[in-house]
Amino acid sequence: MGKEYVIKTCIENLENILNSFPLQVASISKESWNKKESESKWSKKEVLGHLIDSGFNNLQRFIRVQYEETPHIAYNQNEWVKSQNWQALPIENVVQLWKVINQQILHIWKNFPENKVNVKINVSKEKTELYTFAEIMEDYIVHFHHHEKQIVSKMITVIAAIGKNNELGKGNDLIWHLPADLKRFKKVTSGHHIVMGRNTFESIGKPLPNRTTIIITRNKDYSKEGCLTANSIEEALELSKKDTDVFIIGGAQIYKQALESNLVDKLDITLVHENFEADVYFPEINTLVWKEASREDFIADEKNKYDYSFVSYVKK
Repeated sequence: MGKEYVIKTCIENLENILNSFPLQVASISKESWNKKESESKWSKKEVLGHLIDSGFNNLQRFIRVQYEETPHIAYNQNEWVKSQNWQALPIENVVQLWKVINQQILHIWKNFPENKVNVKINVSKEKTELYTFAEIMEDYIVHFHHHEKQIVSKMITVIAAIGKNNELGKGNDLIWHLPADLKRFKKVTSGHHIVMGRNTFESIGKPLPNRTTIIITRNKDYSKEGCLTANSIEEALELSKKDTDVFIIGGAQIYKQALESNLVDKLDITLVHENFEADVYFPEINTLVWKEASREDFIADEKNKYDYSFVSYVKK
């Protein structure tokens, strides 16, 4: 696997993390943030603080590689991070501090000078440990996901594109072509389990690359190469239990069952600002249960025919 591919993949992964992680932790209670399962374990807040320290150390690494001829990165427990005193901050501020550091890391990754990509960086002051830029990026993503599991045990997300009146589709097919939504869907779901009904799978026609497809069907003899099958949403979630991010992608009945069964943590909705003729609809979003956590609005362009918004909801 070439370094260009590793760098590109790590950038995409960090973009996804920055989009999803703040929403994942939004529903964690203050009590849960500070609770320790045992004296030997960190609380969720302490794990996040560790990720902040680690993020700032890596930020130092990347900056020094850009501006020093022979960079040696000595860990120094980060005076700047200490000055922020994250232990005493409200959790909302700690999450924001984590976000700011990782936004800076992402900016550096995207603009890293090509002539420095192969520089070997000594990351230890006790012994010689040399790593390239791509290797450190890859290790940073792996390190985050390892500790993410200590903060967020599992996030189940319903992801859907709907019209003004909750329209989903007609004749088991999409009723618009919105490349921006397809691109976002791929970006958000890549590397994770996607759960769908049999009709939705057959309208797609094949397993989607870089994802694990789980098909829900009542037919116990049904099978498709490269896919897992389940007889219920609960069974599908059991099959995906090792994944911290699971996406339910349709169709209408599967959405309805998941929401009514109170199995969903987040709604990731593309709202297409137009009326459409449809024969299947997304369930009404109950505003007593769900609150809007983020929104990005876009106007139509030469590639996307309709105005649209990316809207995420978490539970109140």
